[in-house]
Amino acid sequence: YWDNPGSGNATEREWVKQAVRETWESVANVNFVGWGQYDNSGSGIRIFIDDYATPHTSALGTEISGAYQGMVLNFNFLGKYTCAGQTKEYCIKAMAVHEFGHVLGIAHGGDKPDCPCAQFSEGYGGGNKGAYYATPCEISSVMNYCDPRFNNQGKLSKYDIDGVQAVYGARKELLESGGH
Repeated sequence: YWDNPGSGNATEREWVKQAVRETWESVANVNFVGWGQYDNSGSGIRIFIDDYATPHTSALGTEISGAYQGMVLNFNFLGKYTCAGQTKEYCIKAMAVHEFGHVLGIAHGGDKPDCPCAQFSEGYGGGNKGAYYATPCEISSVMNYCDPRFNNQGKLSKYDIDGVQAVYGARKELLESGGH
């Protein structure tokens, strides 16, 4: 759900939805629904738009269900978090893919013990202690800040796909077609 959608950011909200559908939903047995205004149900992912904030989630996986500002996205890059050298659409989509990875319970790849990366962690209650990793470190993961291509250009890597499918299963259509 969107906590504070506005008529002036309908295009940006559609880019987020499109990015999630073209990545996580296209390969795994997951569907994100309820893309409207938050309905005070006390559950679901609540997305807050803050053009001065660094995009983030307040926790991983189901821990953010119903939490105010459980996910924060930036559409205009007015603060320290910038979108330098890329289009606004590119940055919003790449950012959304990364943050929805956290919604699926995926921590930062550079925090893995086998990852040779001087990665900065956003915390999640004292780091990612106890985090479960379904794959080895992969620099090109959308979840690894060490990738010089900014969230792997918003495209899931081989291990991103393998990991999300290990937890949620492969998309039914992929299985029927003999795909990944």
